[in-house]
Amino acid sequence: MRLPKIHQQKIEQLLSRLWLNETERVLYLAARYLGPSTVMQLADHTHIKRVTAHSNIDKLQQMGLLLDSYTGKKRLIHAASTDALTAVLESKKFELEQIESQLQGVTPLFGQIERLAQNFPDVRMFQWLEGINTTLLEMAHDGQDVSILSDAHSVNQLIDSKMLHRSHEKRAQTGVTTQMIFPQWFKDFRHIERDANYDIAIRTLPPEYMAQGGVELWGDKIALHCYKEWFVTTTILENHEIAGLVRMMFASMRREATDYQGSFVLV
Repeated sequence: MRLPKIHQQKIEQLLSRLWLNETERVLYLAARYLGPSTVMQLADHTHIKRVTAHSNIDKLQQMGLLLDSYTGKKRLIHAASTDALTAVLESKKFELEQIESQLQGVTPLFGQIERLAQNFPDVRMFQWLEGINTTLLEMAHDGQDVSILSDAHSVNQLIDSKMLHRSHEKRAQTGVTTQMIFPQWFKDFRHIERDANYDIAIRTLPPEYMAQGGVELWGDKIALHCYKEWFVTTTILENHEIAGLVRMMFASMRREATDYQGSFVLV
């Protein structure tokens, strides 16, 4: 005879919440229904392989839910009193208290892991104009103030003016400040618009400071461009510490540079 299905389900739900897996639940209930039984009888009744039954019965005995006795040499398995279920619950409460205590001690270590991950730079590499266009798009959408050091002559011959125009407009809409440093000898700023709506400052450095390349900094991202014989490579790094170092270098170069007073428009 078995209990009505609804009562059976309530019992199985309780056993599940006491951390018994499905096989353990089936064997435990079989032991209660059958009374003292051999491992083979329990395995046959539940259609569980004998080896599997042995290992799960051993675990249930360790939990105190099943007991064994001997009739001669025959080992019989039977269920402990229902008080054993309360003992299991108390044992799990103690385990949870131990876990809670360990969690309080370990939680700060997760913060250290996150900081280590933040210190490991995210690096992306591009060829040709894909890197420049990616830089312009991300500068426009990230909403962070931008610092630029560039061999503007190389940029002007390679860059998509429409893409640059959209990047300036997006930065203007989000209130982004753009600080640029160009070589002193370069006067062709046709890609840049000085307008009340654009917060752009340009300073110039002596030509000996410049090379065929460029650096952009915004937030924790740094884009490094190299222009050589019309071949462009771009590396974009994302790292808080490295960005902080580059930001200090930009500040130092701006102090060395002079403010550009000429006129320039976007075409």
